[in-house]
Amino acid sequence: MTLSKSYASSHHIASTLAVEELWALLRQGFEDSERSELWPRELEQVSSPSLGEGEQIRARYKVLGPVGATQTYLVSSFEPPRSLAYQTGRGHPLQGGGSVEVRSRPGGGSELLWSFEYRVPPRARSWLGYLYVRHLFEPKFFAALEANLRAVEAKRPRQASSARARGQSRHGAARLAS
Repeated sequence: MTLSKSYASSHHIASTLAVEELWALLRQGFEDSERSELWPRELEQVSSPSLGEGEQIRARYKVLGPVGATQTYLVSSFEPPRSLAYQTGRGHPLQGGGSVEVRSRPGGGSELLWSFEYRVPPRARSWLGYLYVRHLFEPKFFAALEANLRAVEAKRPRQASSARARGQSRHGAARLAS
């Protein structure tokens, strides 16, 4: 018997920022998270010297303070200022990938849609990776990303759609299949 699962999740975060502004913040996070206002730097450090299709993204996950794990991802599609897609790199405990999309919202503002799907191979390391991503990293990352986005929005002049954009985020539409 082979024990293997698929895991998928999506996160929607509404914003008062224009598509181009939100994309610029995301791009900065992917290129050099240490300089990013948006990226949850307390959870991971990300870099991609040349973000684009076929390029590599390095992510150092801060598992327990100074203890961390570095993984790579390959950008499989890059369409600024709207979307990028990525796949897990060699040696990653999970197999699959995801996409990051920025969409305009009726009446102004934008929406971030980040979705991913991974297959969990039947190896102990893969199951540890799954448990870490699903139960520790994912909930903290997207909550911090949204909190950071709200802080950035608060620094910007108010827009008419701000009240409507707030409170319409949807996190963790996750599904686990065997």
